[in-house]
Amino acid sequence: MTVYTYISYLEQGFDDVVLLSRLMKALSIGSSSA
Repeated sequence: MTVYTYISYLEQGFDDVVLLSRLMKALSIGSSSA
């Protein structure tokens, strides 16, 4: 149970990193095109 919770936590954290990187990329693209 603990291992499963740890794995799910890592997956959730990875999703947050992906979303953050996409947001930063979108902001950088918006800044350069503006």
